[in-house]
Amino acid sequence: MIARLCVSALLFFSHYFLHDFLHEHEAMDVLLFAAVALIAGYDVVFSAIKNIFSLKFFDEYFLMTAAAIAAFIIGNYHEGAAVMFLYRVGQTFQDCAIRFSRRKIASVTGSYSALGQERGKTDRFITRFAKVYTPIVLLCALLIAIALPAFTDTVLKDAIYRALTFLVVACPCAVVISVPMAYFAGIAAGAGRGIFFHGPSILDRLATGNLESNAAEEHENSIIFTSDKEKKIPSAELVIVGDQSRYELAKKIASKSRNIAYENIVAAIAVKLAVVVLGGLGISSLWFAVFADSGIAILLTLNSLRAFMVKGRY
Repeated sequence: MIARLCVSALLFFSHYFLHDFLHEHEAMDVLLFAAVALIAGYDVVFSAIKNIFSLKFFDEYFLMTAAAIAAFIIGNYHEGAAVMFLYRVGQTFQDCAIRFSRRKIASVTGSYSALGQERGKTDRFITRFAKVYTPIVLLCALLIAIALPAFTDTVLKDAIYRALTFLVVACPCAVVISVPMAYFAGIAAGAGRGIFFHGPSILDRLATGNLESNAAEEHENSIIFTSDKEKKIPSAELVIVGDQSRYELAKKIASKSRNIAYENIVAAIAVKLAVVVLGGLGISSLWFAVFADSGIAILLTLNSLRAFMVKGRY
């Protein structure tokens, strides 16, 4: 994937060195940017097509593919390529971050199971969410493309461009990538300090006071304190290597992760709303929309790693 993105990036920037030649040969210009999009995201396109035939086409793959193809149709080749490229960069960054978190946990617990189960739950939630959210987004984009020429002096091409901007910026990737990462980073941060959370939901419960330290007495499998880190880690919602004094550190990690998750939600929505308003006024471009989705997703994923900065050692 990294190799594909590097080749795609080189082709994209080669446009600026070959600008005069490509300006005289538009077909070559189209082929160049089509190559950029397909090298970076051919698997995204294939997934969108496969899901269409499976009647499961309301997902982010469909949104990105539709936006990229429509941008090519109206002649915005470089922006169509950028949509696919930056989306794939964001997805790759997410995968790397998740693998890092899983290795961090596995290096201490010897198991991927907890994170894998919670990741599966997150993916299923995203799929259910997309089935409702994506049709609404597509309908709104269609209304923008139809209503602007009908009720204003906006030409059809500009209306379609604004609809595409809305379509890209409305994609929820920044939220669905960065919010789980805030919790995964918290899990990894805890594991490195001898505190083992059995999934993101436990961090939420601990941060909000719904998983108290006396739960070990009331429900013996909720919280377990163990003094021997060399032994096999027992199965529980929260396992702490140490005594009750380390419980406060566990709460700090949980609160930090939860706060970062909310920061990511607010930041993503604020940026997207700003781009939607600017797009409606005809000021924003598809580039801003791409940044508001994939670019912000990368920045917020980096922000999620702040969960590792909670003070406290193993």
